[in-house]
Amino acid sequence: MFSRFTNALYSAVDALAPPLPLQEDFVWHWKSVTKFYTGKQASNTVPIESTTIPGHLSEMLSILEQEEQEVEIGNIGPCMEYIMQHKLLDTMCVLATSDAPPGMKRNMFTFVTKMLGIIQETLIPHVSVCVPIQNFIKLCGEIVAGPTEKEEMDFLKSICNKIHDSPQMVNCFFLVDCDTASRRSSTSSSSSKSESGAMPKEYALVTSLLKLYQSPDNEISNTARDCLKNLCMSANDTAATSIAQFTNLSQVLCSSVVSLYKQVPATLKIHDIENPFDEEEDGTSKITPEKRKYLCYLQQLHFIDSLIETAHATIGDHLSYRFKTEFLDVCFYSNLLDCDAEYNLLFLTTLIASSLRNIKSSKLIDAFALFLLDDSDSTVAKYSLTIKTVLLERCRNSDKNVALSMCNLQLFEELLLRPTKFILDNLILRHIGSRGYYDPTATDSWLQFSDDETCSRYSDDLSSNSGASTKSLAPTYINRIIDSFIGLLPDDIKSCESEEDNGYETYIKEAHGRFLKTLALCEDIEWTNFFPDKDEILDKEETLDNEDVDQQNGVEDDSSSESQPEADSAHLKFYEGDFLGMIFDKLELMLEQPYEINLQLTAIVSRIALFVNPYINEYFLNPQVPYVPGVRSLFLVLFKVATAIQKEVVNIKGFAAKVKLTRNALLSDGNEYATFEESNVLEALIVLEEFCKELAAIVFVKYHAIT
Repeated sequence: MFSRFTNALYSAVDALAPPLPLQEDFVWHWKSVTKFYTGKQASNTVPIESTTIPGHLSEMLSILEQEEQEVEIGNIGPCMEYIMQHKLLDTMCVLATSDAPPGMKRNMFTFVTKMLGIIQETLIPHVSVCVPIQNFIKLCGEIVAGPTEKEEMDFLKSICNKIHDSPQMVNCFFLVDCDTASRRSSTSSSSSKSESGAMPKEYALVTSLLKLYQSPDNEISNTARDCLKNLCMSANDTAATSIAQFTNLSQVLCSSVVSLYKQVPATLKIHDIENPFDEEEDGTSKITPEKRKYLCYLQQLHFIDSLIETAHATIGDHLSYRFKTEFLDVCFYSNLLDCDAEYNLLFLTTLIASSLRNIKSSKLIDAFALFLLDDSDSTVAKYSLTIKTVLLERCRNSDKNVALSMCNLQLFEELLLRPTKFILDNLILRHIGSRGYYDPTATDSWLQFSDDETCSRYSDDLSSNSGASTKSLAPTYINRIIDSFIGLLPDDIKSCESEEDNGYETYIKEAHGRFLKTLALCEDIEWTNFFPDKDEILDKEETLDNEDVDQQNGVEDDSSSESQPEADSAHLKFYEGDFLGMIFDKLELMLEQPYEINLQLTAIVSRIALFVNPYINEYFLNPQVPYVPGVRSLFLVLFKVATAIQKEVVNIKGFAAKVKLTRNALLSDGNEYATFEESNVLEALIVLEEFCKELAAIVFVKYHAIT
């Protein structure tokens, strides 16, 4: 009330007398502010709203704004010069610290925030501006849920906006050099040293933002999130190293996700974990308290994911490493291995799969993949069992627990849906990349066939620039390959009645769309486009044989024991790897497994088949390859299943009617069921039939995209 009266009085005086020069007016207002502390009315209990201080501060800002409009760019106005010479900002920081009279801190933050938006950017690095600004930064977040949180957040946001618009401004907000002890105590697996040996510095801006990030006020917390994200994105090499090594960014974010994970109730329904954003029939989403806790966990996971994706590489590497060691290793490892309750295992595995489904950054995906798949010697030495071994075994045990087996298979599919080089190497390429399945001594007479013209009538439906590669990826006998898959099952036992349904053409459009998406996902992965020719393979064999002779004569080999089995794969028995071994084993059991398991297996294999890698193309999609005796391939496994189906079909009475009813039940959208004694065989037949058509479509699409 009194401040409004004072403002009105100022206006009346200006109308009756000519205004003073801006500097004199500015100095008078400032002295009026400081006079409060020496006058008789000075009191630490009188609210600031009952004084004239807010009015004087407001007038000072108006004068500054007017001066900045009048002064030329590059020059300093007299009022700003007065602020810098008399260290007004230092005094304001002291007043904000004391918060006397009550509310002074809020007004000081408001003044400084608005002043930063008014003054020229070139003045901020000046010591009389930069140092007090740093002190103001350290004042932020000192009191949890304090009365000045909003003003503090607005102040920090204005600083972050300055840095975002001009990244070089980040250097203005470094503080004192960190001492040697703090550098020794910091831990990081992926941290890099400062540029040119520069001394690392503490980054107080991040520390204050992290305090406000933990505010119970959701609006304040979300604003702090955005500021942290922008700050990490704008950081240069030196700032990124300081943020990673000398702030609690990674620790606070990982602690937060650990806390939120522990709050997710184990009683939450599996359906709610897999479909957190499902709506009810009336179009509204009913969020229970249990589901809300789960959504809070996903929100935090999404924030960490987006920060890693956009942040400087040093920050992203450090945060993803800490995420694995402080969250995944701590919260999931022992639970996944030691838990005996089947529902809890199902809950944990579904939660991991859902977490993967809700992230995008390759570094965070690799953190999950390293946790789930790492089977290096160091991991085996540290733990008696690896997570990968346990997950693969649970995939196999569908006869004991179908739901858990299905869940583990879906987890591997989630990894393949987010391919990184580590994931593909670990699961597939490090085993088939040696091409140990290929027999280089076989004749090449079968390579002379060409059926390009046979498939040309479909090529107009495909994009001519879907992908570019070498002809080594595209065998010219493509029609022979397609016919091999389509002809796996004899026509007289197929479930499709019409000739149109028997073809693979209906799958081409879907396969093309999935192929383009897979190309986009793998565009950053570099792999070879050429196979070694026969002479190179035979030369390699000869070299390896000579090495064996040297070893027998006592000559030591420099190669590690880990790489040796793969190096010798040309003359040792080829091994497809634990993952593909599990997939092939389960495919061979299609006649004994539930329909859902078989469908999930085919989904995983078709996902693998879409990758444009020469070894995957050959090993999975080329039945014409001369295999080393005893080697399993996708086609040979499916041929074995098809043979077993043919033997069973002979003994099924009323086969034609039963297979028709079974097909209609499986393909219907309703709840129709067709249960027979032979249902497993009939369902396996239908799955295999459709899967072969899908593989043929993938072969066709990849061939035309590559050529």
